[in-house]
Amino acid sequence: MELQLMETILLLVMVYILFVEAQLIVGVHSIVRKEIFPGYPEPEFVGVNGGGGFVLAKDLPPNIPPEIKDASNFIFGKPGFFGVAPASDGVISTIVNPSDK
Repeated sequence: MELQLMETILLLVMVYILFVEAQLIVGVHSIVRKEIFPGYPEPEFVGVNGGGGFVLAKDLPPNIPPEIKDASNFIFGKPGFFGVAPASDGVISTIVNPSDK
């Protein structure tokens, strides 16, 4: 397996572990969150879902200009937003937040 692919897989695993751990420690129904932020309102769903991922820059079509690949770009609209941003050398992060409202 080539090194860059292994680094990308390791990064994905680390992000997943951090996300899961963060949810357990200070997640929506966490006792720790209630201790850290006493008196704060209870969380409520506001109609936005989220997802994301990573793609290797070398796998993108060659006609995408560098100012798109090498910078953070977000597209906002009524149904939510989509964004891409450099995550590390040769890796691009994607995020999508569609709205239920």
